[in-house]
Amino acid sequence: MTRGREWSRRYPPLLALIAAVVLAITALPSALNLPTANPGEVAEYAPVPGHADAAPPNGNLAALGLGQGGVSEGGGGAAIGPGGQGLSPSDKHCVGTPPRQTEDPMSPPCVGYFAGNNGGATYPGVSAGEVRVVLYITNDQYHNGSQGEKPQPLGQCFNLATAPSSGEPYFVTAGRIWQYYFNDRFETYGRKVHFWVCFASASSAQAAAQDAAQNYAAIHPFANFVDDFSGFGIDYIRAMAQHGVLNFGSSLAEPASVYRQYPGLIWSFDPSIEQHADQFASYVCTKVVPYKVSFSGNAADMNQPRRLGLLRSGDPSKPAFSEFASLVEAKIRACGGDVVATATYPQEGYLVDANGGDTQAAANNMPAFQRARVTTVIWEEGMDDVTDMPAAARISWFPEWVLAGDSQIDDIVFAKYQDRNELAHAWVVTNEPLLGPFHTYDCFQAEYETDPQLPPTDASVPCQLYTGLRQLFTGIQVAGPRLTPASIDQGFHAIPGNPSSSPREPACFYAQGDYTCVKDAAVMWYDTSASSDYSATPGCWRAADGGVRYLAGRWPPGDVKSLQRISSDPCNNYDSTRYSDPSPGSGSPPTQ
Repeated sequence: MTRGREWSRRYPPLLALIAAVVLAITALPSALNLPTANPGEVAEYAPVPGHADAAPPNGNLAALGLGQGGVSEGGGGAAIGPGGQGLSPSDKHCVGTPPRQTEDPMSPPCVGYFAGNNGGATYPGVSAGEVRVVLYITNDQYHNGSQGEKPQPLGQCFNLATAPSSGEPYFVTAGRIWQYYFNDRFETYGRKVHFWVCFASASSAQAAAQDAAQNYAAIHPFANFVDDFSGFGIDYIRAMAQHGVLNFGSSLAEPASVYRQYPGLIWSFDPSIEQHADQFASYVCTKVVPYKVSFSGNAADMNQPRRLGLLRSGDPSKPAFSEFASLVEAKIRACGGDVVATATYPQEGYLVDANGGDTQAAANNMPAFQRARVTTVIWEEGMDDVTDMPAAARISWFPEWVLAGDSQIDDIVFAKYQDRNELAHAWVVTNEPLLGPFHTYDCFQAEYETDPQLPPTDASVPCQLYTGLRQLFTGIQVAGPRLTPASIDQGFHAIPGNPSSSPREPACFYAQGDYTCVKDAAVMWYDTSASSDYSATPGCWRAADGGVRYLAGRWPPGDVKSLQRISSDPCNNYDSTRYSDPSPGSGSPPTQ
């Protein structure tokens, strides 16, 4: 919802928010372990309904509590007035009943007002008035927009406390949007979160570690946000964690051991490799393995026992995909899956097959699967440069396809690059929520609330950063005024472990020793005839059973198709915003 601010008003320093606090508990208070305030340390709290009439769906985040930084000194005791409104004026634009920070259903409960002592310099990168954050952008990020595609400014950092300049890189503009928006809408206890946008100097592990050393020496951040599909972001994250810097983001899953190596310093919205493997393998073991072929395009295979072919990435630069595939294979074999063939492709990614390796692998993989009488291909995540499905179509072989979503392969735009005749027999298990057209996304609405003049062709870049930055600001808010890694850890781990009640909202909570948010998944099937807001080419992933989400191991019994509701399953418009629409004459996904 746009409030029509002028761009020129967006970047002056925010007035210092007044200091000391307690976060409201709107659900399940008995599940939370909150600090106890002394009588002289009661904080001001004024949640007030904002400019939205309807409350967003309740979920795990509705019950967030404060971490150990939640008790402040010198705060004045404040009564709560009629209707839940505090006696002091609110300085936040909270929405809904009960009030939340923003219109996004994943935003935390409202802390509308705050007065007292925030503790000052509670941790390196934190002062009484500032929290320093680096947004690190790797070299695989690019964008065609209002300025045309431009090379990244390798190794450069942009201080977003300075005024914007004409022709800034897209990611710098995106950083400015979110620096303003999240400071404006989330409670940061008298501190402004101050961004630097830093670009990778090269695509290598060594360069990422060197970038981390240089950025730490120059900026001394409290936290980093890393946007990465290169596979080298983790080297930057590890190097920063060694200095005690918190890390959020990174678009590639990591094993749980990475998070536990630096407990409380590395956080991810998406699940760990092990959690993702549990979600996918439990689906295959519950819905695929025990049943006969039901959605193949090969008539002779229908109603026959399923014979599985496992397709996986062998890209040495992205070992996370191989680790995921190994875990999934072990679980499928353990539950009795009849694995009759396996195959790999050498490169993972979008249009990376310059040497023809993936094309050649596909030309061998699919005939080998056909000879082994595979009925069902289990695609263990990772893009294969759109070669294996077309290779299967070229030999007129149309098996069942069961895909592990990885935020790319389950993308509505990327799917249009695959062979449609193969997709007609495809299902995907995905962590992505059920979304409407791009212009209805929470990130889209938020960026245009901040900058109504943003060119529509540039709208996708801020959305790439939104989810991880929302997690960062949620962490800062639930930590309370005494901001440290420990207070963020305690605040996040106070979230109760409830299943999701909405297709739009993943189950998000953190188990003991766990530092990743999403704990459930949905399943979707491809409809080649469905109309799409994204191009003249029809087709979309339809959310089975309306998009109901399931925790790992809690899939209902019955074959894959038992969840299919052909007449009512909605299209999911999830778009990672990383791919151009393949339809002739089209550009970026539409925004109107």
